[in-house]
Amino acid sequence: ALHGMPAMTRSPPAIQTPLKRKGQRQKATRFPVKLMQVLSSGRYDHIISWTPDGLSFVVKKPTLLVSDVLPLYFKEVKYTSFTRKLHRWGFVKILRGKELSAYFHKSFRRGHFELATQMHCSKTTQPIPKNDS
Repeated sequence: ALHGMPAMTRSPPAIQTPLKRKGQRQKATRFPVKLMQVLSSGRYDHIISWTPDGLSFVVKKPTLLVSDVLPLYFKEVKYTSFTRKLHRWGFVKILRGKELSAYFHKSFRRGHFELATQMHCSKTTQPIPKNDS
């Protein structure tokens, strides 16, 4: 630990992945599982955290999310890319009530990693049609 800070505050927690065998691709940790790890760690609660009921989460400080969290856990390093990915994975932004601006998905709940592993991403890109003329 440097300067009295535990080493774990500088890098993300280890993500369990299966051992890579020669000639096999390693399966990437899926976006919802990574997001669940970030939220469940409690390390970034001042930036992104669960709502009190644990059914949605809120980004409190988008600027700090971009500078301190996204580069450690995700390929996306822009807030707009992160929110676009949330929408592709089926998250919806709450526009009314006490959880205003929180993100919700029926299979994304505090403490339920098994639900997050079953989530699916919808592809937004359409294949380019072949021109048969």
